[in-house]
Amino acid sequence: MLNKFCDNEKAYHGPNIGKEIKILQVIDAPIYRAELATQYDKRTFELHSQSTQEYFKPTISKPSEVNRWKVAGINSPSAFCDLVKEFTILESRETRTCHTCHGDKKIICEHCHGSGSITETRTREKTCSSCNGRGYYTSTSTETYWTNPGSQIKYNHGGDGRIMQSKTITHKHTCSKCNGNGTIQEEYQVQVTCPTCGGNKKVVCPTCKGTGLMMHYFSVKQQAYKNTLNRWFYPDLVQKDEFKEFSENIDSSLWQLSDRYDIQGTQFDTCAGRNLPVIGGMVGRLCASVSENEETHICFNRLSIYTCPAIAIEYQWNEKKYHCVLLGTDWQLFSFRSPISDYFEEQRESVQSDLQKGNVSGAWKKMRNVLESSQSDTADTDAIMQIQQRMRLTTHYGKILGSLLTIVALLPLLIDYFAHYNIVAPWTDLVYRFVYLPQNDAILRAVISFAISFYLIKTDFFIRIPKFLYLHSSGFIRMLNGILWGILLTVVATAIMLVLNYFGVFIAILAVMAIALGIVTTIIWLLVFLIMLAIRFITTL
Repeated sequence: MLNKFCDNEKAYHGPNIGKEIKILQVIDAPIYRAELATQYDKRTFELHSQSTQEYFKPTISKPSEVNRWKVAGINSPSAFCDLVKEFTILESRETRTCHTCHGDKKIICEHCHGSGSITETRTREKTCSSCNGRGYYTSTSTETYWTNPGSQIKYNHGGDGRIMQSKTITHKHTCSKCNGNGTIQEEYQVQVTCPTCGGNKKVVCPTCKGTGLMMHYFSVKQQAYKNTLNRWFYPDLVQKDEFKEFSENIDSSLWQLSDRYDIQGTQFDTCAGRNLPVIGGMVGRLCASVSENEETHICFNRLSIYTCPAIAIEYQWNEKKYHCVLLGTDWQLFSFRSPISDYFEEQRESVQSDLQKGNVSGAWKKMRNVLESSQSDTADTDAIMQIQQRMRLTTHYGKILGSLLTIVALLPLLIDYFAHYNIVAPWTDLVYRFVYLPQNDAILRAVISFAISFYLIKTDFFIRIPKFLYLHSSGFIRMLNGILWGILLTVVATAIMLVLNYFGVFIAILAVMAIALGIVTTIIWLLVFLIMLAIRFITTL
């Protein structure tokens, strides 16, 4: 079975330990589980109040006068169940004056605060004062021109007998205040009757619903519920720190019911299960963990004893002792610690050693082997993520190197393109036609272009490095992939920068830089002037 265990563990590359072990002990040691199901009956007092038109005089005034366990109509469960019921103690009903309205049946209206009216904000149309309701306003301008007498031809200048003429032109403008409507919405306030109280200033008391009386009483609330406790008895070879894992991994089909006892109330001393050999003490401790109090009683219990056939084996391999358990009649192997688990523990230690030596590739291969085994856990997943992050750094440095090499190669070409072949949009071309030539800022635009590109590539703005580029056992391949990735990203970024140059983005950046430089220079000269003025003033004194 140990050989089969080794064969099924594909990530295990050690020897088949079943051929080399030395059996030290073989113990027939069944595993026992005691299950105690308890039916509880919990009863609590609940206080209530409601409106009424009747008068009640209580014969019971306090819950302490009622025995909650002898209330008529409340029966303890006779079978396992979960239920909630509530029983009113009719003798506790008492009529009192409503504490909200003090018997007046009405209270002051909270909506109008007892005034009977409220202020409402309404809107109405009002003639726009800016345009006097026309929706527009006018303005005039004078057009001056020259013309010959009797002619309709207009000239922009005089001469040849022409005379100057002038003409007044009227312009219409939409009113911005009323948007051409001629009217505007005006808010005003008006006093209206309160819709809640209808102007009566008071409303029906919501507590007593207008009766002025309240009935106070208490009830008994019954909560019946089932609770189940379990305890296990293991062979001596099983260590205490292994109990929890053992109980979580035993298949439910392996348990066989061996004994069952019904226990009424808290009569655990009468249970014959406490006298069973081997497990009597465990049963006694389980029964002692169940108790009742004033509010909660125990109705009945059912104690079930389950058995799982097991053989505990202690063996030795390489002068080290181990143990395992064969469960059930078909002998399912269950092992907490074995040479296989030690093998993978050594792999984990070797991973840490490789990382300290800088052998990231070796550590990654070993940790992948651990993750493929049945012995892996979440800590192993976190460990390989950290290793892969270090592998990614190698590709990241290669990406930066590839980007720098590409920038050095493309910088002269980009400068020459900006200076002589500068393809830009028509509105961008206006700057180079009337302000300055593209040769004047070609170097600056190329430097800004590559500076932006390098920053975006370095910070993974475009896209994170894909895993297939750095998940390689060879550091050289990871670095080479990073260089190629950096070259590709730089070429793509350069194409994007050419598009930005077409739309004149770099001209805008240079303009902002020039303005900022001018402001800084002005501030510096102003500070120098003030310092010189202060020095002159001090020397004069």
